[in-house]
Amino acid sequence: MAAGAGFHVTQPGSPVATSLCPGEAAPKHVGILEIAMVDGKKSHKLTKIRLKTVRPFYIKTVSLFDLDEKIAAMGKRANVKTFSEHALEFCTRHIEAMIEQSIRDHPSNGPQPKLPLIRLRVEHGIEHETFSPHLVARMFPERVANLRDIVLFTKRRGTVTKDDGALDMNCLQEVANAEALARSRVEDLARAVDALKEVPESKLIEEISQLKTRFTDQPDISAEEIERRVEARKGKRSIVFKKRPRQSQGCIIFR
Repeated sequence: MAAGAGFHVTQPGSPVATSLCPGEAAPKHVGILEIAMVDGKKSHKLTKIRLKTVRPFYIKTVSLFDLDEKIAAMGKRANVKTFSEHALEFCTRHIEAMIEQSIRDHPSNGPQPKLPLIRLRVEHGIEHETFSPHLVARMFPERVANLRDIVLFTKRRGTVTKDDGALDMNCLQEVANAEALARSRVEDLARAVDALKEVPESKLIEEISQLKTRFTDQPDISAEEIERRVEARKGKRSIVFKKRPRQSQGCIIFR
């Protein structure tokens, strides 16, 4: 309710998960707006109804730093497997738990989509050995709807202070990443940008300039493809005009 303005604001959104982010994991609703005249005054009521046929979506964040402690507690037994194998088992257990939670929350009877959307955000450091997300996809066929992007690895962000003038480039690159941008909502981008507010302005401008140069210097595949096709067509035309001309009624005809 806007203070003193006398009006309400509601912002409808999509009834399905448009991006795999925490905000989309909340229950989906539709609203029935009723407008009427009561005692000569306009009145309205918005009734919220939860949707029952939305594909289940579960998201969770885990950290490989927690796995470090568990491996240390195992002692010599942990040496049987590599760290990436331990990490794969660690993540698989969390994914299995989310799938089981989906089964409990959404019984199979009814028109609701049965395969859930699962997103596991895995926080790691530069010292951690990770695994290919494709290994996870092979482990859950016909059990998860989004097999290609179940696991999302994210680097732990460092603490940024005004004193050291450091800039969290991981955060900045996440905001600038085109693929992440396409999946993000305004709220997600706002939270990412908030992390940059403590950085000195001069340092921020310098790093953004470097990042911009890095992105713009990358070759544009689409542009290269267009140029290649144009050059190919030019080559064909030059070949045609290099053919021996044939005389016909006093004119030169090229084929």
